[in-house]
Amino acid sequence: MTQEQGRVLDMLSEGKISADEAERLLAALSAGDSGEPGEVPRERVSVVLETDPDSQTGDVRDDAFTVGESPRVIVNNTNGRVKCTVGPDDTVRVQARLKNPRAVDYKIAQEGDTVRVDVKSKGKPSLLGFLGRGDGADIEITAPLDAEIELSTTNGAIEATGFEGAGAIQSTNGSVGAEGMRGGLDATTVNGRVTLDKCVGDLRANSTNGAIGIADALGSIDAESTNGAITYSGEMTAGGKNRLKASNGSVKIRLQADPSLKIDASSTLGKVSSSLQGVTGSGLLGQKLETTLGDGLAEVVIRTSNGSISIE
Repeated sequence: MTQEQGRVLDMLSEGKISADEAERLLAALSAGDSGEPGEVPRERVSVVLETDPDSQTGDVRDDAFTVGESPRVIVNNTNGRVKCTVGPDDTVRVQARLKNPRAVDYKIAQEGDTVRVDVKSKGKPSLLGFLGRGDGADIEITAPLDAEIELSTTNGAIEATGFEGAGAIQSTNGSVGAEGMRGGLDATTVNGRVTLDKCVGDLRANSTNGAIGIADALGSIDAESTNGAITYSGEMTAGGKNRLKASNGSVKIRLQADPSLKIDASSTLGKVSSSLQGVTGSGLLGQKLETTLGDGLAEVVIRTSNGSISIE
């Protein structure tokens, strides 16, 4: 990205120009810089914009809904971040900043105890969308402690904190993170990092292109990354069947409390090591480790193709 292109995106994010105007500027800059050696130089196009700053500041929506005993929040966003935290026991509040109001279809509705937010771009996908700066919305939500949450966005980060209900967070291009979730969680992204901190229950983390970090977990875990390392610390509870798999990346786990665990770890092209005391098994310094800690009331399978495995 050139310095000029960066300035255009900054102007868009500051509300000084619209998405359509930013597209024109980026197209002009690309045309001016795309010449190949030996070609007749192309004329650089300059676009002069006359904007009314007050009309380009975006549109902020603020809605509150009273909910009962089974609160649920569903968000389907296009381009923008989503953040959800715990609020009053009987209220779901949704605050959204629409980046380009004229080009965004924003809908919010309540059915029973479920509040649903849908954000769609009225135009065709563009470069700005992939950069997270096109038509869409940045959304912040507060909901009751026991709310179930389902949050998704195409281009942007997602954060969820403190809920006791079940959760699912998903981004196509962006990081996803959660802290203090206690009702189980499914966290998925294609391009980005997954971070789970102090989460409890059945946990699932998946990233195609990004690392996965899980800290101070309690429960069962199923984590998989195609291109990225996995780090885990926590307690795998009795009866759980756990899996940590990295195709291209290392896997490092640190077991807390007094683990009662059957371990099956192997790497195709890497070293498997352990600093656990009293471990009896095969291949401690090779490519495989199989052992049982305590009564073996839980199970964990650890795999990587290109990377090392470390168990502490």
